[in-house]
Amino acid sequence: MFVERVPRPEFAAVFLTGGALADIVGLVRESDGLLDLDFWVDSRANLERASVYCGLAKLADIYAGSGRRLRLETTGLVRRRLQLPDERAPWIPAGRHAELAADIVSLVDRAVPVLPESHTRAGRTLHAAPERTVLARGFGPRFDEENTGTSWVAGVTGRVRVALLGVGGIPPNLPPKPSCDALMIDQSGSLLLVEAEAPRSPEIGFAPSRAAQQISLWDAWVAADTDALSHLRKMASLREVLGLCPAGTADLVPLSGTPSSTFVLATESSVSTALIERMDRATALLEEAGLLDATRFRCELTPFESGRTTRIDVTRT
Repeated sequence: MFVERVPRPEFAAVFLTGGALADIVGLVRESDGLLDLDFWVDSRANLERASVYCGLAKLADIYAGSGRRLRLETTGLVRRRLQLPDERAPWIPAGRHAELAADIVSLVDRAVPVLPESHTRAGRTLHAAPERTVLARGFGPRFDEENTGTSWVAGVTGRVRVALLGVGGIPPNLPPKPSCDALMIDQSGSLLLVEAEAPRSPEIGFAPSRAAQQISLWDAWVAADTDALSHLRKMASLREVLGLCPAGTADLVPLSGTPSSTFVLATESSVSTALIERMDRATALLEEAGLLDATRFRCELTPFESGRTTRIDVTRT
């Protein structure tokens, strides 16, 4: 099992001060937590990308190619909302990266106002606790063999389904969810698998099932990968250099040992009592079945500030 979230220095340099896409990082820093930038790597396929997020919605991927070429690929959600053609964008050579930066700024400028409000509001809850910061988005360890991973996740999900039989509102074909919205770290060095949900989402009721799946996957990863802590520190260090997390964040990652994690469901305080009761019932059943340690699962309810904007002006002049 492994995690690859730190790109090659040549690709990361494009986003650093003086790099062709440094303005994108500046846009993220100015957005008060609404926008984010994340990296994903598959060294076996020689593939790496940077992803631009708004709230919970991924807007686009920026792929690195040979010869310092870059390619922008918008997500299906953005293409539908902006009625963009469903076609593959061309590779942009290094000499035209400034044009790509302008295209990304324009895309964000047009996409943010038309996104579903549920995406932006739920995304805000990721940052509701100021003492924690993002290390990665869409985080989930991967298996050396894809078939092994699929089988392993299916096995955990199957046991969770059996434990939750008969709990109202929980689908009998409960889907696997091996990745969380964000891996975060707080000032105490606690590592958090955070899922953000809109307060009316029925998925709140079976959030403990996600916790059981993702904590099991985390525990298997840190037990198998001797480089887990080193990679977490590198992830934090890159975000520090980009100015996407506070200085000293990498120092919060433990230097040794087997790092534990806690699953956090982040939602608004207007969530219904029925959903909370269903979630509590699911937690108790999973703990009784030995599939979830309830001390590693918590729900955070944040009041929504009606005056707080979920839209930003990203226009550049």
